[in-house]
Amino acid sequence: MGGFTRLKQLTGNSPVIAAFQADAALHGSVSQVFRELGASMAISHTAPYINLGTTTSGLYVRPEHFDLKLFQSPGQAPSSLIDAAFATARTNSGAASPYVVGVKMHDNDFFALASAWTNTYVSGSKRPPWNITTLAGLKSDADMQAQWTFSEPL
Repeated sequence: MGGFTRLKQLTGNSPVIAAFQADAALHGSVSQVFRELGASMAISHTAPYINLGTTTSGLYVRPEHFDLKLFQSPGQAPSSLIDAAFATARTNSGAASPYVVGVKMHDNDFFALASAWTNTYVSGSKRPPWNITTLAGLKSDADMQAQWTFSEPL
């Protein structure tokens, strides 16, 4: 919540979307805090798809019908990947138009073998103190170049 509040202080406006993860028992309370801070939308990483207009705990949820992780497909034609993503999105039982494909790409996907999140919290200790100095290995020069070649036309 500190980052959300800081953005509000810096810009003079509340961010529209609050990105948070909370256990089911706390989700309603955390959502309420973000609503009170001015958020109107949240992000879900657990639902198989989310139709436009879906709400949870008083917040709209960012719509998404397919999670396209570009970093998993270097060397493939971006247009083909996006076409396939929309085709798959339409096959979700219960999914409704407009179909939304969430395109995922993180800065570390260009140079690292794993995300800092995965490296620190998933592969490392599940409880504090966490070792935030652990670094993921680097991609080879060829793999880095392949990622840039793939991503730049997008």
